[in-house]
Amino acid sequence: MSVDRKNEKAIAEQIKQFSMSIAAISTYDVSGGLLFNTPIILGGEKLVEDLSLLSLVEQGFGQLNIVDLFLGKDYILKTASYFAEPLYQFEHLIPNLYLVKTNYRDAYLLGLLITPYSDINIVEYLKESSFIIKSYFGTFRRSTSQYEAGQIDDPTRRMECYDTARTLMSLLHYRVFDIRRLRGGSEIPGRQSYFTAVMILDAKVYHSDFICLQCGSVYDSEPENSKCSSCGGQVVKAPPVFEFENISFIFPDVLADRSEVKMTPLDYLTLYVQSEIPPSVKLAVHRINPFIFSNILYIPRRVIFEYKGTNDVIDLFSLWNSENNKFRLFIAISDSRFKDFDLMPYMAERVFLRDLSEGLNKKLSIEEIVKKSVIKDWNIIPPISLSELDSNEKYHTWAGLRDVVKE
Repeated sequence: MSVDRKNEKAIAEQIKQFSMSIAAISTYDVSGGLLFNTPIILGGEKLVEDLSLLSLVEQGFGQLNIVDLFLGKDYILKTASYFAEPLYQFEHLIPNLYLVKTNYRDAYLLGLLITPYSDINIVEYLKESSFIIKSYFGTFRRSTSQYEAGQIDDPTRRMECYDTARTLMSLLHYRVFDIRRLRGGSEIPGRQSYFTAVMILDAKVYHSDFICLQCGSVYDSEPENSKCSSCGGQVVKAPPVFEFENISFIFPDVLADRSEVKMTPLDYLTLYVQSEIPPSVKLAVHRINPFIFSNILYIPRRVIFEYKGTNDVIDLFSLWNSENNKFRLFIAISDSRFKDFDLMPYMAERVFLRDLSEGLNKKLSIEEIVKKSVIKDWNIIPPISLSELDSNEKYHTWAGLRDVVKE
């Protein structure tokens, strides 16, 4: 075996040891009238430094109310990638996060892939996860029927479901890290989307809170002996979060001219905020390694939402730059519902993002970049505060925003 081949295998093994696959599966147990949760955790040998926390990690994912993540919203986050921005100089590999939510009938799966790989194909990851939940549902229905018929007891039923879930997740873990599938390739969702708008957010990093690993209580300063006053659990530094300050938009005239446009500027901002990792999931991840995850800011890189009850998708793709704990985020938005609006297909979004990346590296202004891009005729709105966007009704429509440019 050549030296290069040996080095490649050594690096792949190191990445695998810093990677973890997690699945939290929830099904409605008709016989008991309760949710039947099955958490699965695989890998992460070097990611977990305190083995005593593993039970808390499993407990956290086992207690997630996954069904709530699918209900009560017009838009459901289906899959997302979150890239790591470390606030501390680590000596080892830094893991990115990939999240997927899928369901089959009344069975729901929240999947999480934690890995230094930066090229996981989230569309294929969603397809594989959809296969897993369908297969798991078959085992759950069969074992539940046997339980209701008195052929097996409840512990046997639960073990069969757990074994099936673990086998299926082990296969997915193997495909990612041993035969290295689900990396790269086309990431086109099932339905064509159209390049709709660009949202620009200015943000600063907030990193001052502390959190209890046991109950999730949040403190603005570290309590005495690092113990939670509510449950006595260990209190550690909380993960960093963004505080958004200003926002601006780049969009075509058609959004302002067509009355049938239902998505407002504020709607797209809300959607981006909803793309962040849910707090309950973030706490469960934090327990894996509090030191690592308290010093990493996770930024949504690509997020695919599905419009509830349809096959329509909203696709958000982000780039960013930073300086002195200040971030500027550029979020390109594609929406499949704009088929008849004479908009460019989402591949034009990728062309713009390429031009944007090159322009930012050359220290060009956003105006200079846009003038030389595929969206050179779009409106560029100067930055406004988030409070203005919320309180000033003029900014609640695309036509109102466009008027800002003309003033």
